[in-house]
Amino acid sequence: KQYCLKRVVMRNEFAETIFDLALKDKRVMLIIGDTGAGLFDDFKTQLPDQFLNAGIAEANMITVAAGLAKAGFIPFVYAIGPHMVYRAYEQIRNDLCFNLLNVKIVSVGSGLHYSDHGPTHHSTEDFAVLRVLPNIKIFSPSSGDETKALTRLISKDIGPAYLRLGRGKRTLQNQDVRIGKGIKIKEGKDVTIISTGSGVNDSYILSEMPDLKKISLEIINIHTIKPLDEQMIIKSIIKTKKVITIEEHQRTGGLGDAVASIIAEQNIQIKLIKMGIDDTFCSYIGSYDGIKKRYGLGNNTLKENINNLLQIKEGC
Repeated sequence: KQYCLKRVVMRNEFAETIFDLALKDKRVMLIIGDTGAGLFDDFKTQLPDQFLNAGIAEANMITVAAGLAKAGFIPFVYAIGPHMVYRAYEQIRNDLCFNLLNVKIVSVGSGLHYSDHGPTHHSTEDFAVLRVLPNIKIFSPSSGDETKALTRLISKDIGPAYLRLGRGKRTLQNQDVRIGKGIKIKEGKDVTIISTGSGVNDSYILSEMPDLKKISLEIINIHTIKPLDEQMIIKSIIKTKKVITIEEHQRTGGLGDAVASIIAEQNIQIKLIKMGIDDTFCSYIGSYDGIKKRYGLGNNTLKENINNLLQIKEGC
């Protein structure tokens, strides 16, 4: 039971929030790709005119949503992450981004969430392929609270948006969630950890362990991948000179590369370690914690990287 609750908390918070938004605004529509069994029962029963199950036809879902947006609706399109992004990429690019249409893509089970389903169900390249598209905003909450806040924010924001729901857990109460603004989870001076999604809670838990209490870790939660909070990132890395990025994504093209670009453009002399999947498909059948450990995203790897950075002398 505990395991199941951890798996579904973000999507449950989304379902609750989108239902509330739709009750208050008839322009809000939900289109699903024959997924989320039972999750949207209240929505489709009470708001049948604002609900559509398009079936397993993700590209068509995006085009239908584009037409609804043209007609003044605010469509949210909900499906399993890799099926949504990779199958419908042309429609996302041409129908939504090129025309700046007000469609919100909600990707469930992103990152390595479906650990035991194999690479076909892992969404580990989505940041990379979506970041290059003009006009789209990309969000990666780390908890149910952030999911609720970002769902409300993107419903009011104009233009295409991508909301990436995976796993995570609340780290602090009363966080001020704003589009394009990072959240400083912990103030520190030795090492900056810049994380998103599940990496936020992982970093926080590690920082509270007795053997790391003596290390002053600064932890930044980046829930908005695009536009990125460059100001917060630059200020922190100039202070610590040592940075680790963490994401359930390929090391190429994601948050780590975005941070590396900032470092290069600003000509900041620091040491950066990017934690992510190293140019491979995660062909592992097992637990969520097991797959993260196998592919270098476990807390032991994070601890090793922190210690490695602390051994580097200033200026090297």
